[in-house]
Amino acid sequence: MLPGDPGAATSLRLHVPLPARVHQSFGLYTVRVRGRAPVLSIRPLNDVPATMRAAVAISPARASGRITTFTVLVAIDDLGATRTLSSASARPTFDLVFGGKRFPALSQRGVTGTCPQPGFGGMVKAARAGFAVRAGRPGWRTVALQAVDHARRWCTTDPLLESQSLFGFAATDVAVARLNTDAFADLVVLEKPHALRGYIGHGNGTFTASFSLQLPAVVSATSITAVTGAGGRSDFYVTDAGGPVQFVRNVGGSFVTTPLSFAASDAVAGNFEGTGGANDVAFVNARDPSIFVLLDERATPDEIRTDTVPSHVTAGDFNGDGKEDIAAAGPAGVSIAIGDGEGDFVSRGLAVQQPNLGTILSAEPTGGNPNLVVATSNGVLVVDFSPDLSYSATPLQAGASPVGVALADVTGDGRIDVLALDHDAPTLNAWVGAPNAYRTPVAISLAAPPRAMAVGRFNGDARADVAVATEKGVEILLGR
Repeated sequence: MLPGDPGAATSLRLHVPLPARVHQSFGLYTVRVRGRAPVLSIRPLNDVPATMRAAVAISPARASGRITTFTVLVAIDDLGATRTLSSASARPTFDLVFGGKRFPALSQRGVTGTCPQPGFGGMVKAARAGFAVRAGRPGWRTVALQAVDHARRWCTTDPLLESQSLFGFAATDVAVARLNTDAFADLVVLEKPHALRGYIGHGNGTFTASFSLQLPAVVSATSITAVTGAGGRSDFYVTDAGGPVQFVRNVGGSFVTTPLSFAASDAVAGNFEGTGGANDVAFVNARDPSIFVLLDERATPDEIRTDTVPSHVTAGDFNGDGKEDIAAAGPAGVSIAIGDGEGDFVSRGLAVQQPNLGTILSAEPTGGNPNLVVATSNGVLVVDFSPDLSYSATPLQAGASPVGVALADVTGDGRIDVLALDHDAPTLNAWVGAPNAYRTPVAISLAAPPRAMAVGRFNGDARADVAVATEKGVEILLGR
């Protein structure tokens, strides 16, 4: 509490020690003064580095007797972003200078840190006075709210962090692809009802629009699968449960679309015969108890009979022999076809039969453990196969039946993490792998209900990244 009546004072001066290594710093302080002081004026801090913007505001006053209470908000935003976050270097100190005399600020009633305190943004919006330092055109409130937004990537504990949103259309599927000859992963997106969008990756987690292609009007597309085409660029298969599969050939950046002689509801790329890279494809059509395998972009597929009518399909090494196998999910469970590495498969029947299984599934493509994740009515089932296809299964509960699942190491610690899309929330649920267990799921909010996701390496580090197709477009999430 400051002595005397502040009515004659012209200002309070704020002294906030800046953390030594930080992008953003935030402070909330309770200031109590004797006397009724409905308005306290404030003036800029001195010695703010040139790369920083600072915003300070005072909340509306609350008077009780002869004591007036204010909340003082401080937000400092490092525009240069040349330093790294170190919350340990933030100090919970704050001084007031009043009438030329310095007063320590209220002991534990204030806190300065590198992350905004709960409710900080709402208090900024409610505050009635303030100033900005080196803010340029934006006002103090804008500076403070931008600092809150910028701090999200440093303050969140989520294992995935959004780097870009590609909005303005309804996406039903997304695939990692090669649209040019550089070393960076690109994206191809299936736009409702029957169009393709391409996005060139820059290797830093961001993408730029490349092309838009209208498919034949008879197509009501359900999925898109990228395969390795001539010259290293990707070709695409677009499935349609009610019509022919469309094969889109990439000819030096131009596209030629050809309808094939069969229909399918889902597809997965693989290297089933050990040559030519990932340019083989397995299809299912949700009508026949079969998997259809197309090798080397041939026109006619081979058929593998299954013990269920599958609507979704994935590929991975399930028996640990170093050769790619196929898993297809239908109402009766998950049917496995074991590959011989030369393009032939032997059906092994229903390898996974459990109550409440869904038809959405995904495999760990490199043969690591776990091997497979399958949607259930209240989360996912994570499956680890033995060479004889007996298995152990771990149920993980979160949200309603997922519309998309994946296995990927998004933390870079060498352990496989589990991802599942909840359409109704809408969220991406992530279970981070820990020794012999999974951590409590983290629900990462999405801007719109999701439809599908694709895993890739978008910014060149050792962590897997994710592109999520939603009803508003595509959200790019980088592994942390």
